[in-house]
Formats: sequence, structure tokens, C-alpha cells
Amino acid sequence: MDPPTEDDAKAKEATEKKTDPLDSDTVPDMPDSAPPPPPPPPTNVTEEETADVAKDDDKKDDDAVVEDSTTTEAEKDEAKEKKVDQPKESVAKSTDKVAATAEEEEDGPVSHDVRSKTFHELRSYEAKRRTIYTSKMKSTSIYWRSFRDLLSKSYQETDRAENLVRGTVVANKAYTEFLRASAEDRIDGNGMPVAEARGNRLKQERKKKYSSLGGGQMLMNLAMNNKIVEKVNGDSSIPDVQSSVSFENLPDDSLVSELVQCTADMADKFTENVNFIEDVALTKLCELKKELEAELSVMSVLGDATIYELEKAEEDVQKAWAAFYSLACLADSNALTQKANIKGIDPNAVTDVWLVEMHYRMAVAYLTTVWEKSSAELSTLFAGVKEMECNRRFRLRELMVLFMERGERLWESLPPLAKSVLEILTKAPTDTKKIEANITEIVREKARVLQRTDEANVTTDPLNGPGLAGVPEIRDDFELQSPLMSNLLIKTEVIWRKSDKIMSIWKPCLAATTSDGYLHLFELPSTSNIVTKTPAEVAFQALVPPVEVPTEDAIVEGGFVPMSMMGKSWFENLIPGVSFQLKNCNISLSQQKGNSTFEISEVLPPTGLSKLSKNVRRRKYSLRLSSSQEMVDWLLCIRSLGAE
Repeated sequence: MDPPTEDDAKAKEATEKKTDPLDSDTVPDMPDSAPPPPPPPPTNVTEEETADVAKDDDKKDDDAVVEDSTTTEAEKDEAKEKKVDQPKESVAKSTDKVAATAEEEEDGPVSHDVRSKTFHELRSYEAKRRTIYTSKMKSTSIYWRSFRDLLSKSYQETDRAENLVRGTVVANKAYTEFLRASAEDRIDGNGMPVAEARGNRLKQERKKKYSSLGGGQMLMNLAMNNKIVEKVNGDSSIPDVQSSVSFENLPDDSLVSELVQCTADMADKFTENVNFIEDVALTKLCELKKELEAELSVMSVLGDATIYELEKAEEDVQKAWAAFYSLACLADSNALTQKANIKGIDPNAVTDVWLVEMHYRMAVAYLTTVWEKSSAELSTLFAGVKEMECNRRFRLRELMVLFMERGERLWESLPPLAKSVLEILTKAPTDTKKIEANITEIVREKARVLQRTDEANVTTDPLNGPGLAGVPEIRDDFELQSPLMSNLLIKTEVIWRKSDKIMSIWKPCLAATTSDGYLHLFELPSTSNIVTKTPAEVAFQALVPPVEVPTEDAIVEGGFVPMSMMGKSWFENLIPGVSFQLKNCNISLSQQKGNSTFEISEVLPPTGLSKLSKNVRRRKYSLRLSSSQEMVDWLLCIRSLGAE
């Protein structure tokens, strides 16, 4: 894959030295999606070979068109069928061409200079890759944290609006109850409203009290005024509950009568306001809050899971690099030949540089694919956040305007307070572009604060890794290719293998010999349908699981479970099932098992109690090729690497 250009890295480094981009006044526009992914995963077919194949296909297409003009209908159909098979044949030829070239160029262990050159090129590549990816990951993480803060503030604002409206409804209900109880004379001695039955008893008690004062004649016309006066203003919107307004024990010209009616009218107005706000504004606010909470839950989980997958993939690359660097350094100093004397290395451990190099290359390819897929999900997520926030602001504004308008109608005696709130609400922007610009500014400001906080608390160096300090500049034409194109790999092919155990059966596997004198047998998944003569690249791709990143549908349905949470690693199949150190192996032919089968036996180092006994630990496998000629090729290759 093509790494980021040298000019991009230098420009970024110069910008970081000059000024902090988030602290300056000219902050770059926030991306609508995650940072662009690195180049696509490596492939075995070079651009020149692809161009040759394309030219051959075009030429064959032109020939087919000419033949079609002079042939019958049956011949045309036959030509079309041949034309469909041409791309497959071209790809197969290109694959064979690459494999043949690899076999011609690498027919034995590579020299120390070639290994050292590859090693230092990979150091340079990892240094540059880590610098750029660290910056991308930091930018993506900061913007996602800013978006999360925006989501939190949105929910907080909606929740606060609901509480304000609910509190107003509860307060107006209580005030309505007090006003109505006052109009119906159902207030006790403590000023609290009581039920209707209790109110009737209070009225009788008060009547007795009033009658006892002045010999029953202090108040004029008491018996004449024991009646219920109904409202006569003709307003049909006022409920019939007004019929319970009590003018009992009041004289006809009492100054309090108008106050009683006014109190009853106020209670009606408050009842009308409470019913409308509770049935319309408060109900819709509750619905908006529930919808927002559900969407925020999904978006938060989706964003966090995506960032986690990106960080985990980067961590896997760094771990793979650390393993490769430590082993490659020993190989570069020829220390692996005496690994039994090296402290911290198990003498039985597989110390094949190609194996750890292959893990590193595939970790980079896996990270590339994760970035590519996660970028699309993050882009959709960020756009969804903006759309949701715009919709929420539109709806919240409408509900708050409606709420305040009803309040203005209720509190006509307090127009300045309602007017000031309405002016603020009515001046709020309703244009989507303006709202998105406001959202962007909010996220930028939060990103500045987060960046200053992070830089004050933690100082990270992107080159803080083994072997990354003081690396030379990488070539512009350097490309991180497939592990099968590594100069440490000598021969690879799909073969059949069987152990010497009684219940063992023949199984297909991917065999690979390396310059460090190892023969690796990779177990192929049972669902891969790989057989003998399957191209090695196809078999190798079957060892890599499909890349899955969290999506919104998976989060909602609960079907996404990260592989790391299941106790599995994505490169689990890239660990060989069996690895032979060929210098400790013997090869023998087995005529009983066929003329294309041979046996390989390895003497294993003593471990544990076996060190105290004289028994020699061995393991034996039978390997079957598709033909006797291929078997001879493999025998010569294995013998050249130290097997007897």
C-alpha cells in the first residue's frame, strides 16, 4: 500500500511547531466524517501486470466483436461464453506469473544485506505510519468526544425544558385548586383547600358562627342570600364547574362578590391553560425526550464502539511491530542461532522473522480496512447527529414558543416577562445552515478545551515505540506488500497433512517455508473449501476473517459483539498449527502412502521431566502433494534449508 506522502508529513509537522490549530483563530473546518482511511490493503498483483491483463482482455474483446459480425447465432453464443471466461483466465495467469516470478527470484535463503535492507525499510515505514495515524486517531477521538458533549448538552437542554414545563403545570394545577377552593369557600382555617364534603361541613359551621354573632341580626338578609349563583357571561368555553361557586352568607351588594367571581374566572383560565399545556406541549416534550434518549443511546454506543475498534486495531499493529522488531534485531545480529542461550526466549518457541513480519503486515492491512469501513460509519453518524440536533431544535423551539404564548395569554398582567422570553425564542435561527454552523462552532470550542486539557495532562510521542527513533526517510516508491511477497518466504502451497496419531485424518493446509529454516503448516477453516492446487494467495486470504465494524443496525438489534470480547483474535488463524524447525527434521519417503507422499519427523528439545529421562521427544507428520514432481520440488526446498 502507498504510505502518506513525505510532503504531507513535513507540512503537518511544520504546522504543529508553529501554532496549535485549535487555539488559533483560523481553525480548520471540522470534517463531516472520520479522517480518510489509509491506502487499501496490499495485493500480490502489481500495477504493470494488471495493465497487461487489461490490455489482453481489451484485445480479446475486440477480436470477439469482429468474429461476432461474421458468425451465426450459435457461434455468437459460443463466443460470448468464451468471453465471460477470459477475465478468470487472465487473473489466473497473472497469479501464476507472480508466483513464478517469486519462485525464480527466491529459491533459497536471502542474504544478510537483503534482510537488513527490508528490516530498515519497515522501520521507516512504521515510523511514518505511526506519526500520521496517531494524528488521525487523535483528531477523530477529539471530534467524537466533542460530538458526545453536544449530545449530552442536547439531552440536558430537552430535559430541563420538560422540567420547566412540568413544574409550571404542577404549580398552575395547585394554584387552580386554591383559587377554585377559595371561590367555592372550601378553605380551612390554615388556608388549605379541602374536599367538597369537608367544605360543606365547614360552611355549616361558619353559618352557625355567623348566626350567633349579633343575635342573628348582625348581617342583613342572610336567609335571602343562601343560594347558588350561576355564571351569566355566556362564555361556553368555561366548564360547568362554575355552578359550585358559593355566594352563601354574602349580602347582595357585597364588595367580596365580584372578587369571588373574579377568583372563579381566574381558576377557569388556569384550568384551560393547564389542560392545553399538559395535553399538547408537555406530552410532545416527553415524546421528544424519549426519542432523543433512544437515539443518543444508539449513537453513543455506535461511536464509542467504532473508536474502540480503531484504537484496538492500532494497538494490534503496535504490538505486532514490537514483536517483529525484537525478533528482527536478534536475527540481524545472528543471535537467533543461539536462542537457547538468550534470556527470556523459550528454546521451543518459533523464532521465524517472516512469521512476525507477516503478522505486522496483516495488522496494517487490517487497520486499513477498519479505517475504511469505520470512516463510512462515522460519516453517517456525524451527519445523523447534525440532522437529529437540527430536528430537535426545531421541535423544541416550536413547543417552547407554544408554551410561552399560552403563558402570555394567561399572564396578560405580566407582558414584559413573557415578551422578553418570546423575543429570544422568536429570534432563534430557523435556517438549517445557520444551525449547523452554530453546532460546528460549539464542537470546535469544546475540542479546543479538550485539546488543552489533554495536552496539559498527558504528553504522548507518536514515535514512542521500539526502533522508531532516528529512522531514515522511506523511499517514495516503497509499498507494503502482501506477506506472500516477502523475501523471507521461500515456498508456499496448499498440501494435505496427517499426523501419526491413530484417529488422525488427511486435512488440507497451507504450507510455507521461510529463510529462517522453518516449515509452517497453517490450518485452513473448514468452511473455506480450499483444496489442492488452490492458489496460495486465495488460501492465505481464507485465514483472515471478514472485517466487521459496529453499525447502527447491529447496535440497535444487539447483534454486534466485538471479536475481542469473545476471547478471540482476528489473526487467530494466522498462527501456524504446526511449525517444524527443519534443521532438527528428517525426511523419508512412504511408498505405501503413494508416490507423492513423504514423511517429516522432528526431534523436539526436552522439557520438564523429559530432561531427566533418556527418551527422545519426536513428532511425525505425513505430507501429500498433488503430484510426484511437486513432491520432489518440496523435498529439494526442505533439504536446502537444513532437513536431512
